[in-house]
Amino acid sequence: MNIYSLWQDLSGETKGSTVQALQQEKFPLTLTAVAWLREFSVTYAENLPNSTKLNLPPCMTRTYVYELYVEAMTTDTPLSKSHFLKLWKRDLSRITTPKVPLNIKNI
Repeated sequence: MNIYSLWQDLSGETKGSTVQALQQEKFPLTLTAVAWLREFSVTYAENLPNSTKLNLPPCMTRTYVYELYVEAMTTDTPLSKSHFLKLWKRDLSRITTPKVPLNIKNI
C-alpha cells in the first residue's frame, strides 16, 4: 500500500464528525511536511557510520529549520510550529540537531 492509496482511504467523507474532517484536511499538509523534512535531511544532514541518526549542522536549530520550511511552502499553507515539531519528534526522530554546550551558546 503506497501513501497515495492510504490518503485516499483516509480522505473518504464521514458525516457528522468535524474533528475527523479537519484531520483529513491536514493529512496532505502533514505528508508534505514529512517529505520536505526528509528531503532537507538528505541535503544537509550528516550520517555517522556508527549511528542511525542523521545530524544536522550545529547552526541549525529546530526553530530555524521550521522557518526554512515556512519559506519553502509558497503554494501550500504551512503547518503550525507546534505541529511541525511534534511531527518531527514522532515520525522523524532520527533527524537530530546536535547539542551545543552552554559556554559556546554565549559567544
